[in-house]
Order: sequence, then C-alpha cells, then structure tokens
Amino acid sequence: MLIAIDRGAVNTKVLFHDGERIIKKWIEGGNLPFKKSLENIFQSILSGGILRAKVLTINFRIPGGKEIEPFRALKKSAGILKKDAKTVIEIGGERAKFLKTGDGGKIEDFSIIEQCASGAGIFIEQQAIRLKKTLDELSELAVKALKPAKIAGRCAVFAKSDMIHLQQKGIPVEEIAYGLCYSLVVNIISNLLKGKEIELPVFIAGGCAQNKGIIRAFREILKTEEIYPSPMPGFEPALGACYFEDEAEEIEISYLLEELKKEPVHHSVSVYPPLKKVNKRRFTEPEEVFYEEKEGYIGV
Repeated sequence: MLIAIDRGAVNTKVLFHDGERIIKKWIEGGNLPFKKSLENIFQSILSGGILRAKVLTINFRIPGGKEIEPFRALKKSAGILKKDAKTVIEIGGERAKFLKTGDGGKIEDFSIIEQCASGAGIFIEQQAIRLKKTLDELSELAVKALKPAKIAGRCAVFAKSDMIHLQQKGIPVEEIAYGLCYSLVVNIISNLLKGKEIELPVFIAGGCAQNKGIIRAFREILKTEEIYPSPMPGFEPALGACYFEDEAEEIEISYLLEELKKEPVHHSVSVYPPLKKVNKRRFTEPEEVFYEEKEGYIGV
C-alpha cells in the first residue's frame, strides 16, 4: 500500500494507491495544527486496518517517510493525466507553479510565485466571500458573463475597492465574477510566466482547475482551446508521488504515530537549482557607511 500526503498551503491531501490504481483520497482541513492533523490521519489509517505502508510526503518530512520534491511529483502526474501536455500550470491556495516539459518528459523550465495572494486561489476565495458566494457559485457566474469587469488583479486590496465601485455602478455580478477570474489569470501569466513561451497543450492543475471561470479566462487570453483542466484538482502532486514508490520503504504506521509524538514535523523549503549557468558577480561592502539620525513614525 502507498500513502501519499501533500501538505498544501490551505489543506492537506491524502491519497491511497495500491501500485496500480487509486484506492481512496480525501482532504484534511487546515483548522488544526498540522502535526495534530497528521496524527489524526495516521490514526484513521490504523483504524481502517492498514498496519504497514510506504509513506510519501510532499512539502514536509517525517521519520520513516520519503519526501518527494513537488515539481517532480507535479511533472509525473501531468504525464499521467495529460500525456501530451507541454506546459503545466498549477494554481494552489497560496502559490502558483509553472513547468515546461521537453522531449522525453524532462523539465526544461519552471518558476513559482508565492509572495502575493493575488496570484493564487486564496484571492478568488476572499473575493467570493465578499460577494457572498460559494466558490462553485462564483465559477458558474463567471461562465455566464458576457465580458469580464475590469478589476485590479495585482493586489487583493485594490480588487476589493474595484468590486465595491463596480457594484455601486450596477455592473452585473456575473461580469464581476468573471473579472476576478480574468484578472487572476492575467496576473499569473505576467508574474509566473514572465514572457516565457507557452507550448500547447496546457494542463491546469491545483484546486483552481475546477473553477470554470479560470479555465475560460486562460482560453480567451491565450486564444486557444487547448487548455485542459485536471480531472483531479489539488491531488496531482500526491498522485505523482506514488510513482516514486521505489524510493520509499514500507514502515509500521504505529511507529510513525509514536515518532510524531516525539519529534516536530520538518517543513520543507525547496531550493531549485538553476537550469542554466548563471554569471556570478561578487559584491563587496562599501569602505565607509554614513548614517544620519532622523525622527520617524511607524503606523501599525
């Protein structure tokens, strides 16, 4: 039995695989501390009669488990769910990833943004709450819109101001909903891709792949129908991790539970090597630094 656990920014995804097919998958909410959520997950696994398994993790490390690098897992799952995909864009809760595959499925280029909510799914969720709509309702509204309303997608704060102004002008809620999706996609193409060449077909992964408005925006902005949403939104890395089972060893689930109580969970920060050689420049400190004291005020 293979158990893949992907610690996302918002939720934790758990997937069971028998080496040939998916047995079960579920989402563990993010209300509890992550360590407590892990304990609950492994306790549920034991209660289900699974005593031993290979445990593959993404974005964290635990004793006995095997951590799989997120881009490797994403590339592998994209090759399974959309074999001919050349460009993969994953839009999660708080970050977005891009990777481009070449001959033989090798990664030719990649990038990631995670510094701003306006480039990830949390942006849509925040604005949906302000519109008093669920994510599913906002998705359906966006598909019905005749055109997108103009919304400043580069900043969630400015987007809120734009939405209030648009509502005061009587702009249809469908156009506002689609405007949010459209501005998110524009922001992703601008900040994530940064002029990189987009090869078709494009595979959209992550939780936002189930948002019909986002898929529509990608197709209209890129002027192509070759935009394919994932059939397993949010579970792509967990699925991909299962195909690295040879790197993991089977372990007692009860042992993992005991170790979790002893040690903290190690959260990973991935450092990706450059794809090409970069000219290194040396910077030296100035010989003299002059300071001038001034009174200042900080508002918090």
